[in-house]
Amino acid sequence: MEVGIARQPILNAAGEVVAYELLYRRLNPSMNEVDWDLATIDVLTNALVHIGLERVSNQKKTFVNFTEGLLRSDLINQLDPGQFVIEILETIEIDSHILSLLELWKKRGFMLALDDFEFDLIRNFGSELFDLIDFIKVDVTAMDDVHQQVLLKVVSSNYPHIRMLAEKVETHEVHALCDRRGYHFYQGYYYAKPLLLTGKALPVRMSSILRVVRLLQDEASLEAITAAIEQQVQLSYQLLRLINSPGVGVRNEVSSIKHALILLGYKEVKRWIHILMLREMREASHLMWSEEITQSALFRAKCCELLAIETGRFDESSSFLIGILSQLDVLLDMPMEDILRELPLNESIHQALTGQGNSLRAMLDFAIAAERGKWDDLTSYAKEFDIDMAIIEYILRASLSWVEVHRRIDEFEPA
Repeated sequence: MEVGIARQPILNAAGEVVAYELLYRRLNPSMNEVDWDLATIDVLTNALVHIGLERVSNQKKTFVNFTEGLLRSDLINQLDPGQFVIEILETIEIDSHILSLLELWKKRGFMLALDDFEFDLIRNFGSELFDLIDFIKVDVTAMDDVHQQVLLKVVSSNYPHIRMLAEKVETHEVHALCDRRGYHFYQGYYYAKPLLLTGKALPVRMSSILRVVRLLQDEASLEAITAAIEQQVQLSYQLLRLINSPGVGVRNEVSSIKHALILLGYKEVKRWIHILMLREMREASHLMWSEEITQSALFRAKCCELLAIETGRFDESSSFLIGILSQLDVLLDMPMEDILRELPLNESIHQALTGQGNSLRAMLDFAIAAERGKWDDLTSYAKEFDIDMAIIEYILRASLSWVEVHRRIDEFEPA
């Protein structure tokens, strides 16, 4: 899934870029109304996770618009105060409660900016507000020259620590005028239009699946894993539907997540979660042939698992997971490194999936050779893993049969 944000530079009087404002951009034109709380969270998530803050900020401070709801949020504990400047939107009505919130953000070390300044703030508040503020942004298209001069004089006389930023500067003439007025910083189309930066994001529901994967990898308590799955209604439904599908071979119908964990055990539930991860990726793929890629990944996964069982050299769950993940870069049209950044994998699995030579990579290469019918390569792998060709033929047949069962499960719709 492609995601994007825009950034617009903020310059000083010498014309140097000293910061960027990060701006929400929706890549889906069918969306109508914007929830500005979610928009800012989207901006932060895309910058920090999917695109990368180093690419977005070029090691400069970043201004981010904040609503009242976000000022109240726990983002105060999650963001780096050395990186982000909190822009207080003009839609926020300043009162005693907002002032107390701003004090908290200030004490935490964040710089604060007033966006689209209005004179009512000067009339209604004094040092209790402006001692907290580091920047005042002035829309030079909305405030006439006389009021700008008054504002600059009042601020410089009473709050000399505040830096004044002229925004929406669109011509050389306006820039020159702002320079004469005494602004410290500038922003607008005259310098640069917002630049769209894009990246790739994992599907939204992947986050809930990954939390469960982490708990299973850590062999957390039965109660913790059950709670994590049950909190996600769709995940619970999909897992129970898969386990109870025809062809799976469960003797007794599984009636709850806890029942599944007790009846099947960690290893089997972990395998089903890995399959759900692959399905989620397939649903997010834009490729018409994503179903074929999914079948390929399932075949590889079963080959790896059976090779682990037959040789005793590898962990079965890790082997299965490597096969599942081996096609995600194709499904999502993302570099494998970007995908693995969000997955809780050990270094050996990471190396195998990125093509670095180790025994796990050899196991995956065996599965790929089996998928492609490269018998000469399979003969070499039989020697490398010290198994008979008859075992390899069994692995191929069993894997093909297993994939066919799962193809039928995919087609099954409960009444």
